[in-house]
Amino acid sequence: NLTVWASVPSVILVMSRFGQLKDGALPTVRISFFAGEVLSKHSAKLWLNAAPHTVLDNHYGPTEVTVTCTAFRCLRSEVDFLPEIVPIGNPYSNMFVEILGPDGQFVSGTEVGEIALAGRQVGAGYINNKEMTAEKFVEIDHPTLGSKIWYLTGDFGYKDCQGIVHYV
Repeated sequence: NLTVWASVPSVILVMSRFGQLKDGALPTVRISFFAGEVLSKHSAKLWLNAAPHTVLDNHYGPTEVTVTCTAFRCLRSEVDFLPEIVPIGNPYSNMFVEILGPDGQFVSGTEVGEIALAGRQVGAGYINNKEMTAEKFVEIDHPTLGSKIWYLTGDFGYKDCQGIVHYV
């Protein structure tokens, strides 16, 4: 029986439209993770109802950082209290996530800005494209981490009061 599921979140809506996500329809799925697109609270609820014994993780990360670099565990008991877009969570242990303001400086608090990623998973740049590499892979001095190469995702988000990253 199917015990592990990994896909993009839009599969949830497709399966639902075809009647494949009735409550309890996936009883053997124990681990579920979604990445590559926004995971809505609505989709998470559909999935958790269909796979009542699963652990659901929402992952985030672009190709330039080896695909995924953050995760958020979506608990069945807390799904009703989540925002409409499930958070993208906290960085993996070898990664750093910060939010940059329009001036290219790190923001504090819950201010919305560009999601920037640093750490061992960050690629070296784009092959044969020095201009784009210089634009997206930027060395920035962080107040506590020191100088690091940050990948500027072009995605926007913020950190909540608990430091959990949310995609906007």
